[in-house]
Amino acid sequence: MKKIKLLLPLWLILLYFGSIIFMIQDRQENIASYQKLVNEARNYVKNDVIVDAVNSYEAAMDISPSIDLAIEVGDLYLKQESYQEAQGWYTENLYGKYPDQPETYEYGIRMYLAQNNYCDAFIAYDEYKGRRLYSDEVEAMMEPIWYTFDLSGQYDECRPFGNISKIAAGRSGNYWGYVDTSGERVLDYIYVSAGTFGDLGAVTDQNGNAYFTDSSGNKKITDKSILEKDPDFGKVEAFKGIESGMLWAFNGNYWNCYDAQTYEKLFGGYTDVTNIVNSIGGVKDESGKWALIGADGKLLTDFQYDDILTDQKDVPCRTSAVIVKQGDTYVLVDTDGKQIGKAEYEDACAFFDDTYAAVKTGGKWLFVDDNGNVQDLGTYDQAESFSNGLAAVCLNGKWGYIDLNGNLVIDCQFIEAGPFCASGTAFVKPEEKEYWQILSLYKNNHES
Repeated sequence: MKKIKLLLPLWLILLYFGSIIFMIQDRQENIASYQKLVNEARNYVKNDVIVDAVNSYEAAMDISPSIDLAIEVGDLYLKQESYQEAQGWYTENLYGKYPDQPETYEYGIRMYLAQNNYCDAFIAYDEYKGRRLYSDEVEAMMEPIWYTFDLSGQYDECRPFGNISKIAAGRSGNYWGYVDTSGERVLDYIYVSAGTFGDLGAVTDQNGNAYFTDSSGNKKITDKSILEKDPDFGKVEAFKGIESGMLWAFNGNYWNCYDAQTYEKLFGGYTDVTNIVNSIGGVKDESGKWALIGADGKLLTDFQYDDILTDQKDVPCRTSAVIVKQGDTYVLVDTDGKQIGKAEYEDACAFFDDTYAAVKTGGKWLFVDDNGNVQDLGTYDQAESFSNGLAAVCLNGKWGYIDLNGNLVIDCQFIEAGPFCASGTAFVKPEEKEYWQILSLYKNNHES
Protein backbone atom coordinates (compact mmCIF):
# COMPACT_ATOMS: atom_id res chain seq x y z
CA MET A 1 0.00 0.00 0.00
CA LYS A 2 2.84 2.39 0.82
CA LYS A 3 4.44 1.66 -2.58
CA ILE A 4 1.18 2.55 -4.31
CA LYS A 5 0.97 5.84 -2.43
CA LEU A 6 4.55 6.65 -3.41
CA LEU A 7 3.96 5.81 -7.07
CA LEU A 8 0.71 7.81 -7.34
CA PRO A 9 2.29 11.30 -7.49
CA LEU A 10 4.75 10.10 -10.11
CA TRP A 11 1.83 8.78 -12.18
CA LEU A 12 0.07 12.11 -11.96
CA ILE A 13 3.20 13.93 -13.02
CA LEU A 14 3.65 11.68 -16.04
CA LEU A 15 -0.03 12.15 -16.96
CA TYR A 16 0.30 15.93 -16.68
CA PHE A 17 3.34 16.12 -18.92
CA GLY A 18 1.77 13.67 -21.34
CA SER A 19 -1.29 15.89 -21.70
CA ILE A 20 0.92 18.90 -22.34
CA ILE A 21 2.80 17.03 -25.04
CA PHE A 22 -0.52 15.96 -26.58
CA MET A 23 -1.83 19.55 -26.52
CA ILE A 24 1.35 20.83 -28.15
CA GLN A 25 1.15 18.18 -30.85
CA ASP A 26 -2.54 18.95 -31.39
CA ARG A 27 -1.87 22.66 -31.58
CA GLN A 28 0.95 22.12 -34.05
CA GLU A 29 -1.32 19.96 -36.15
CA ASN A 30 -4.02 22.66 -36.04
CA ILE A 31 -1.54 25.32 -37.03
CA ALA A 32 -0.32 23.17 -39.88
CA SER A 33 -3.89 22.42 -40.99
CA TYR A 34 -4.83 26.09 -40.73
CA GLN A 35 -1.84 27.24 -42.77
CA LYS A 36 -2.45 24.52 -45.34
CA LEU A 37 -6.05 25.62 -45.77
CA VAL A 38 -5.09 29.30 -46.05
CA ASN A 39 -2.44 28.46 -48.64
CA GLU A 40 -4.96 26.35 -50.55
CA ALA A 41 -7.47 29.20 -50.47
CA ARG A 42 -4.95 31.71 -51.77
CA ASN A 43 -3.88 29.37 -54.55
CA TYR A 44 -7.52 28.93 -55.53
CA VAL A 45 -7.83 32.72 -55.65
CA LYS A 46 -4.83 32.96 -57.98
CA ASN A 47 -6.54 30.51 -60.31
CA ASP A 48 -9.89 32.31 -60.00
CA VAL A 49 -11.56 29.28 -58.37
CA ILE A 50 -13.77 31.28 -56.05
CA VAL A 51 -16.10 28.68 -54.51
CA ASP A 52 -13.26 26.38 -53.47
CA ALA A 53 -11.29 29.36 -52.18
CA VAL A 54 -14.16 30.42 -49.92
CA ASN A 55 -14.64 26.83 -48.68
CA SER A 56 -10.96 26.62 -47.73
CA TYR A 57 -11.09 30.03 -46.02
CA GLU A 58 -14.14 28.97 -44.01
CA ALA A 59 -12.48 25.70 -42.97
CA ALA A 60 -9.43 27.67 -41.84
CA MET A 61 -11.61 30.04 -39.81
CA ASP A 62 -13.30 27.07 -38.16
CA ILE A 63 -9.87 26.21 -36.76
CA SER A 64 -8.84 29.76 -35.89
CA PRO A 65 -11.36 32.63 -36.36
CA SER A 66 -9.71 35.84 -37.57
CA ILE A 67 -11.06 39.24 -38.60
CA ASP A 68 -8.13 39.63 -41.00
CA LEU A 69 -9.02 36.38 -42.79
CA ALA A 70 -12.71 37.37 -42.84
CA ILE A 71 -11.77 40.65 -44.51
CA GLU A 72 -9.61 38.70 -47.00
CA VAL A 73 -12.69 36.74 -48.05
CA GLY A 74 -14.76 39.91 -48.22
CA ASP A 75 -12.18 41.59 -50.44
CA LEU A 76 -12.26 38.53 -52.70
CA TYR A 77 -15.98 39.11 -53.26
CA LEU A 78 -15.35 42.79 -53.93
CA LYS A 79 -12.65 42.00 -56.46
CA GLN A 80 -15.15 39.76 -58.26
CA GLU A 81 -17.80 42.52 -57.96
CA SER A 82 -20.02 39.94 -56.26
CA TYR A 83 -21.72 42.59 -54.16
CA GLN A 84 -24.63 40.48 -52.95
CA GLU A 85 -22.21 37.88 -51.58
CA ALA A 86 -20.01 40.62 -50.16
CA GLN A 87 -22.98 42.10 -48.31
CA GLY A 88 -23.99 38.73 -46.88
CA TRP A 89 -20.44 37.99 -45.80
CA TYR A 90 -20.09 41.41 -44.17
CA THR A 91 -23.36 41.05 -42.27
CA GLU A 92 -22.68 37.54 -40.95
CA ASN A 93 -18.92 37.27 -40.59
CA LEU A 94 -17.75 40.82 -39.90
CA TYR A 95 -20.51 42.95 -38.41
CA GLY A 96 -22.10 39.85 -36.88
CA LYS A 97 -18.90 38.71 -35.17
CA TYR A 98 -16.70 41.79 -34.80
CA PRO A 99 -19.07 44.77 -34.30
CA ASP A 100 -16.60 46.59 -32.05
CA GLN A 101 -13.62 46.43 -34.39
CA PRO A 102 -12.86 49.43 -36.64
CA GLU A 103 -11.65 47.01 -39.35
CA THR A 104 -15.25 45.85 -39.73
CA TYR A 105 -16.38 49.33 -40.75
CA GLU A 106 -13.33 49.88 -42.92
CA TYR A 107 -14.45 46.92 -44.98
CA GLY A 108 -18.17 47.75 -44.84
CA ILE A 109 -17.74 51.32 -46.01
CA ARG A 110 -15.26 50.23 -48.70
CA MET A 111 -17.85 47.70 -49.90
CA TYR A 112 -20.67 50.29 -50.03
CA LEU A 113 -18.53 52.88 -51.80
CA ALA A 114 -17.54 50.31 -54.44
CA GLN A 115 -21.25 50.29 -55.33
CA ASN A 116 -21.68 54.07 -54.94
CA ASN A 117 -24.11 53.20 -52.16
CA TYR A 118 -23.65 56.38 -50.16
CA CYS A 119 -26.74 55.90 -48.04
CA ASP A 120 -25.57 52.59 -46.52
CA ALA A 121 -22.03 53.97 -46.20
CA PHE A 122 -23.38 56.68 -43.90
CA ILE A 123 -25.46 54.14 -41.97
CA ALA A 124 -22.26 52.13 -41.33
CA TYR A 125 -20.47 55.34 -40.40
CA ASP A 126 -23.20 56.19 -37.88
CA GLU A 127 -22.76 52.77 -36.28
CA TYR A 128 -18.99 53.23 -36.18
CA LYS A 129 -19.32 56.64 -34.53
CA GLY A 130 -21.94 55.35 -32.13
CA ARG A 131 -19.47 52.73 -30.89
CA ARG A 132 -16.84 55.46 -30.41
CA LEU A 133 -14.37 53.84 -32.76
CA TYR A 134 -11.71 55.62 -34.77
CA SER A 135 -9.94 54.67 -37.98
CA ASP A 136 -7.85 56.89 -40.25
CA GLU A 137 -9.00 54.74 -43.17
CA VAL A 138 -12.68 55.24 -42.38
CA GLU A 139 -12.29 59.00 -42.02
CA ALA A 140 -10.32 59.21 -45.26
CA MET A 141 -12.99 57.26 -47.15
CA MET A 142 -15.84 59.40 -45.79
CA GLU A 143 -14.27 62.81 -46.43
CA PRO A 144 -14.75 62.81 -50.25
CA ILE A 145 -18.42 61.80 -49.95
CA TRP A 146 -19.37 64.14 -47.13
CA TYR A 147 -21.38 66.37 -49.48
CA THR A 148 -22.70 63.75 -51.88
CA PHE A 149 -26.40 64.14 -52.54
CA ASP A 150 -29.51 62.81 -54.20
CA LEU A 151 -32.00 64.80 -56.29
CA SER A 152 -35.73 64.11 -56.17
CA GLY A 153 -39.06 65.66 -57.06
CA GLN A 154 -40.10 68.16 -59.71
CA TYR A 155 -41.57 71.54 -58.77
CA ASP A 156 -42.39 74.71 -60.66
CA GLU A 157 -41.88 76.79 -57.52
CA CYS A 158 -40.97 76.03 -53.93
CA ARG A 159 -40.59 77.30 -50.38
CA PRO A 160 -37.80 76.21 -48.00
CA PHE A 161 -38.19 73.31 -45.59
CA GLY A 162 -39.22 74.01 -42.03
CA ASN A 163 -36.34 73.17 -39.67
CA ILE A 164 -38.68 71.37 -37.26
CA SER A 165 -41.43 69.99 -39.49
CA LYS A 166 -39.11 69.02 -42.39
CA ILE A 167 -42.02 69.82 -44.71
CA ALA A 168 -41.87 72.23 -47.64
CA ALA A 169 -44.38 73.83 -49.97
CA GLY A 170 -44.05 73.06 -53.66
CA ARG A 171 -46.07 74.17 -56.67
CA SER A 172 -46.88 71.83 -59.52
CA GLY A 173 -48.83 73.54 -62.30
CA ASN A 174 -51.30 76.01 -60.82
CA TYR A 175 -51.51 74.63 -57.32
CA TRP A 176 -49.41 74.19 -54.21
CA GLY A 177 -48.98 71.23 -51.91
CA TYR A 178 -46.49 70.04 -49.30
CA VAL A 179 -43.74 67.41 -49.50
CA ASP A 180 -41.23 65.88 -47.10
CA THR A 181 -37.44 65.80 -47.52
CA SER A 182 -37.60 62.65 -49.65
CA GLY A 183 -40.05 64.29 -52.06
CA GLU A 184 -43.00 62.21 -50.82
CA ARG A 185 -46.27 64.12 -50.97
CA VAL A 186 -47.61 65.15 -47.57
CA LEU A 187 -50.54 67.30 -48.73
CA ASP A 188 -51.98 67.24 -52.25
CA TYR A 189 -51.53 70.06 -54.76
CA ILE A 190 -54.85 71.75 -54.05
CA TYR A 191 -53.93 75.20 -52.72
CA VAL A 192 -53.76 78.52 -54.55
CA SER A 193 -50.98 79.60 -52.19
CA ALA A 194 -48.96 77.92 -49.43
CA GLY A 195 -46.43 79.32 -47.00
CA THR A 196 -43.46 77.88 -45.16
CA PHE A 197 -44.58 75.08 -42.86
CA GLY A 198 -43.71 75.47 -39.17
CA ASP A 199 -46.03 73.69 -36.76
CA LEU A 200 -48.75 74.63 -39.25
CA GLY A 201 -48.89 75.85 -42.83
CA ALA A 202 -50.65 79.03 -43.99
CA VAL A 203 -52.65 78.27 -47.15
CA THR A 204 -55.38 79.68 -49.35
CA ASP A 205 -57.75 77.23 -51.03
CA GLN A 206 -59.36 77.41 -54.46
CA ASN A 207 -62.41 79.14 -53.01
CA GLY A 208 -60.27 81.97 -51.67
CA ASN A 209 -60.44 80.81 -48.05
CA ALA A 210 -57.30 81.42 -46.01
CA TYR A 211 -56.49 79.22 -43.03
CA PHE A 212 -53.77 77.23 -41.27
CA THR A 213 -53.53 73.48 -41.88
CA ASP A 214 -51.70 70.71 -40.06
CA SER A 215 -49.69 68.02 -41.87
CA SER A 216 -52.82 65.85 -42.22
CA GLY A 217 -54.75 68.59 -44.03
CA ASN A 218 -56.94 69.48 -41.07
CA LYS A 219 -57.95 73.11 -40.65
CA LYS A 220 -56.57 74.48 -37.38
CA ILE A 221 -56.95 78.28 -37.53
CA THR A 222 -59.49 79.95 -39.84
CA ASP A 223 -60.56 83.51 -40.52
CA LYS A 224 -63.55 82.90 -38.26
CA SER A 225 -61.16 82.69 -35.31
CA ILE A 226 -59.85 86.16 -36.21
CA LEU A 227 -63.17 87.78 -37.07
CA GLU A 228 -64.74 86.61 -33.85
CA LYS A 229 -62.29 88.84 -31.98
CA ASP A 230 -61.91 91.52 -34.66
CA PRO A 231 -65.17 91.66 -36.68
CA ASP A 232 -64.29 94.96 -38.35
CA PHE A 233 -61.24 93.42 -40.07
CA GLY A 234 -63.24 91.87 -42.91
CA LYS A 235 -62.43 88.76 -44.95
CA VAL A 236 -58.94 87.34 -44.45
CA GLU A 237 -57.27 86.95 -47.84
CA ALA A 238 -53.93 85.61 -46.56
CA PHE A 239 -52.01 84.62 -43.45
CA LYS A 240 -48.30 84.68 -42.70
CA GLY A 241 -46.73 81.79 -40.84
CA ILE A 242 -46.84 81.74 -37.05
CA GLU A 243 -43.65 83.09 -35.46
CA SER A 244 -42.99 83.96 -31.80
CA GLY A 245 -46.60 83.14 -30.93
CA MET A 246 -47.98 85.72 -33.36
CA LEU A 247 -49.57 85.64 -36.80
CA TRP A 248 -50.27 88.25 -39.44
CA ALA A 249 -53.55 88.44 -41.36
CA PHE A 250 -54.21 90.42 -44.56
CA ASN A 251 -57.65 91.69 -45.65
CA GLY A 252 -56.63 92.97 -49.06
CA ASN A 253 -55.78 96.45 -47.77
CA TYR A 254 -53.65 96.08 -44.66
CA TRP A 255 -52.07 93.59 -42.24
CA ASN A 256 -52.95 93.12 -38.57
CA CYS A 257 -51.02 91.09 -36.02
CA TYR A 258 -52.86 88.65 -33.71
CA ASP A 259 -51.99 86.42 -30.78
CA ALA A 260 -51.79 82.88 -32.21
CA GLN A 261 -53.46 81.37 -29.13
CA THR A 262 -56.19 83.85 -28.13
CA TYR A 263 -56.61 85.51 -31.56
CA GLU A 264 -56.73 88.92 -29.88
CA LYS A 265 -55.57 91.78 -32.07
CA LEU A 266 -52.17 93.07 -30.99
CA PHE A 267 -51.45 95.85 -33.51
CA GLY A 268 -51.57 96.47 -37.24
CA GLY A 269 -52.75 98.66 -40.08
CA TYR A 270 -49.64 98.19 -42.27
CA THR A 271 -49.53 97.78 -46.02
CA ASP A 272 -46.76 95.18 -45.85
CA VAL A 273 -45.00 93.32 -43.05
CA THR A 274 -42.33 90.76 -42.26
CA ASN A 275 -42.45 88.04 -39.65
CA ILE A 276 -41.28 89.05 -36.18
CA VAL A 277 -38.41 86.92 -34.83
CA ASN A 278 -35.90 87.76 -32.08
CA SER A 279 -38.38 90.48 -31.03
CA ILE A 280 -37.90 92.45 -34.24
CA GLY A 281 -39.66 92.71 -37.57
CA GLY A 282 -40.45 95.16 -40.31
CA VAL A 283 -43.61 97.07 -41.29
CA LYS A 284 -44.44 99.30 -44.22
CA ASP A 285 -46.91 102.18 -44.25
CA GLU A 286 -48.75 104.05 -47.00
CA SER A 287 -45.70 106.23 -47.65
CA GLY A 288 -43.96 103.17 -49.11
CA LYS A 289 -41.24 103.31 -46.46
CA TRP A 290 -40.33 100.66 -43.92
CA ALA A 291 -39.70 100.80 -40.17
CA LEU A 292 -38.46 98.31 -37.62
CA ILE A 293 -41.03 97.12 -35.09
CA GLY A 294 -40.75 95.22 -31.81
CA ALA A 295 -42.77 92.22 -30.67
CA ASP A 296 -44.81 94.57 -28.46
CA GLY A 297 -45.93 96.55 -31.51
CA LYS A 298 -43.82 99.61 -30.71
CA LEU A 299 -41.94 101.15 -33.62
CA LEU A 300 -38.18 101.01 -33.12
CA THR A 301 -37.43 103.45 -35.94
CA ASP A 302 -39.20 105.95 -38.15
CA PHE A 303 -40.51 104.89 -41.55
CA GLN A 304 -37.19 105.63 -43.27
CA TYR A 305 -36.02 102.53 -45.12
CA ASP A 306 -36.64 101.70 -48.75
CA ASP A 307 -36.50 98.01 -47.90
CA ILE A 308 -35.82 95.61 -45.06
CA LEU A 309 -34.18 92.41 -46.30
CA THR A 310 -35.63 89.04 -45.24
CA ASP A 311 -34.73 85.41 -45.75
CA GLN A 312 -36.96 83.00 -47.69
CA LYS A 313 -39.11 82.54 -44.59
CA ASP A 314 -39.79 86.28 -44.52
CA VAL A 315 -37.65 86.81 -41.40
CA PRO A 316 -35.39 89.91 -41.26
CA CYS A 317 -33.50 89.15 -38.05
CA ARG A 318 -31.81 85.80 -37.39
CA THR A 319 -29.14 87.36 -35.21
CA SER A 320 -28.58 90.77 -33.61
CA ALA A 321 -28.41 92.67 -36.90
CA VAL A 322 -30.69 93.57 -39.79
CA ILE A 323 -29.78 94.64 -43.32
CA VAL A 324 -31.80 97.57 -44.64
CA LYS A 325 -31.81 99.52 -47.87
CA GLN A 326 -31.46 103.30 -47.88
CA GLY A 327 -31.55 104.82 -51.34
CA ASP A 328 -29.23 102.80 -53.55
CA THR A 329 -27.14 101.28 -50.77
CA TYR A 330 -27.53 98.67 -48.06
CA VAL A 331 -26.35 99.04 -44.47
CA LEU A 332 -26.15 96.90 -41.38
CA VAL A 333 -28.18 98.10 -38.38
CA ASP A 334 -28.75 96.76 -34.88
CA THR A 335 -32.13 95.95 -33.37
CA ASP A 336 -32.55 99.61 -32.38
CA GLY A 337 -31.97 100.73 -35.96
CA LYS A 338 -28.49 102.15 -35.27
CA GLN A 339 -26.00 101.58 -38.07
CA ILE A 340 -23.25 99.07 -37.34
CA GLY A 341 -19.97 100.42 -38.67
CA LYS A 342 -19.68 102.78 -41.60
CA ALA A 343 -19.75 100.30 -44.49
CA GLU A 344 -22.30 100.69 -47.27
CA TYR A 345 -22.95 97.88 -49.74
CA GLU A 346 -23.94 97.85 -53.39
CA ASP A 347 -26.02 94.70 -52.90
CA ALA A 348 -26.77 92.36 -50.01
CA CYS A 349 -28.73 89.37 -48.73
CA ALA A 350 -30.40 89.05 -45.35
CA PHE A 351 -28.91 86.89 -42.62
CA PHE A 352 -30.25 83.35 -43.00
CA ASP A 353 -28.79 82.26 -39.63
CA ASP A 354 -26.37 83.61 -37.01
CA THR A 355 -23.19 83.25 -39.11
CA TYR A 356 -22.57 85.32 -42.25
CA ALA A 357 -24.60 87.39 -44.67
CA ALA A 358 -23.52 87.96 -48.27
CA VAL A 359 -22.77 91.57 -49.26
CA LYS A 360 -21.31 93.18 -52.35
CA THR A 361 -18.81 96.00 -52.16
CA GLY A 362 -16.37 97.28 -54.76
CA GLY A 363 -17.85 94.82 -57.23
CA LYS A 364 -16.91 91.83 -55.06
CA TRP A 365 -19.10 89.56 -52.96
CA LEU A 366 -17.96 89.17 -49.36
CA PHE A 367 -19.49 87.90 -46.13
CA VAL A 368 -20.12 89.84 -42.92
CA ASP A 369 -21.10 88.84 -39.40
CA ASP A 370 -23.54 90.75 -37.21
CA ASN A 371 -20.73 93.07 -36.06
CA GLY A 372 -19.82 94.01 -39.62
CA ASN A 373 -16.59 91.97 -39.64
CA VAL A 374 -15.72 90.91 -43.19
CA GLN A 375 -14.79 87.45 -44.50
CA ASP A 376 -13.39 87.06 -48.02
CA LEU A 377 -14.18 83.47 -49.03
CA GLY A 378 -13.39 83.60 -52.73
CA THR A 379 -14.34 85.37 -55.93
CA TYR A 380 -17.79 84.68 -57.29
CA ASP A 381 -20.23 86.36 -59.66
CA GLN A 382 -22.93 86.24 -57.00
CA ALA A 383 -23.48 84.82 -53.52
CA GLU A 384 -26.20 84.09 -50.99
CA SER A 385 -25.94 84.16 -47.21
CA PHE A 386 -24.89 81.14 -45.16
CA SER A 387 -27.56 78.80 -43.91
CA ASN A 388 -26.77 75.75 -41.78
CA GLY A 389 -23.09 75.86 -42.66
CA LEU A 390 -23.32 76.33 -46.44
CA ALA A 391 -23.75 79.28 -48.79
CA ALA A 392 -24.83 79.21 -52.41
CA VAL A 393 -22.34 80.87 -54.78
CA CYS A 394 -22.46 81.49 -58.52
CA LEU A 395 -19.55 81.20 -60.93
CA ASN A 396 -19.87 81.53 -64.72
CA GLY A 397 -23.63 81.39 -64.46
CA LYS A 398 -23.76 78.16 -62.42
CA TRP A 399 -24.49 77.76 -58.71
CA GLY A 400 -22.83 75.54 -56.10
CA TYR A 401 -22.11 75.70 -52.37
CA ILE A 402 -19.17 76.67 -50.15
CA ASP A 403 -18.60 75.86 -46.49
CA LEU A 404 -17.69 78.32 -43.75
CA ASN A 405 -14.00 78.00 -44.65
CA GLY A 406 -14.63 78.94 -48.26
CA ASN A 407 -14.19 75.41 -49.65
CA LEU A 408 -16.33 74.69 -52.69
CA VAL A 409 -17.97 71.50 -51.39
CA ILE A 410 -20.67 71.16 -54.07
CA ASP A 411 -19.50 72.15 -57.54
CA CYS A 412 -21.15 74.99 -59.42
CA GLN A 413 -23.59 73.06 -61.59
CA PHE A 414 -27.11 74.41 -60.98
CA ILE A 415 -29.07 77.15 -62.72
CA GLU A 416 -30.44 78.27 -59.34
CA ALA A 417 -29.82 77.19 -55.74
CA GLY A 418 -31.67 77.90 -52.50
CA PRO A 419 -30.50 77.93 -48.87
CA PHE A 420 -29.83 74.77 -46.89
CA CYS A 421 -32.18 73.81 -44.09
CA ALA A 422 -31.27 72.00 -40.88
CA SER A 423 -32.46 68.75 -42.48
CA GLY A 424 -29.55 68.90 -44.96
CA THR A 425 -31.84 69.75 -47.87
CA ALA A 426 -32.08 72.60 -50.36
CA PHE A 427 -34.06 73.30 -53.49
CA VAL A 428 -31.99 73.55 -56.66
CA LYS A 429 -32.73 73.91 -60.35
CA PRO A 430 -30.44 71.50 -62.28
CA GLU A 431 -28.76 72.46 -65.52
CA GLU A 432 -30.98 72.17 -68.60
CA LYS A 433 -34.06 71.75 -66.39
CA GLU A 434 -36.97 74.13 -66.04
CA TYR A 435 -38.04 72.83 -62.66
CA TRP A 436 -36.78 72.68 -59.10
CA GLN A 437 -35.67 69.54 -57.29
CA ILE A 438 -34.88 68.62 -53.70
CA LEU A 439 -31.16 68.24 -53.05
CA SER A 440 -30.73 65.90 -50.04
CA LEU A 441 -27.30 65.35 -48.50
CA TYR A 442 -26.82 61.67 -47.77
CA LYS A 443 -25.08 62.47 -44.49
CA ASN A 444 -28.30 64.01 -43.18
CA ASN A 445 -30.84 61.92 -45.03
CA HIS A 446 -30.37 58.17 -44.71
CA GLU A 447 -32.24 55.50 -42.82
CA SER A 448 -30.45 53.96 -39.87
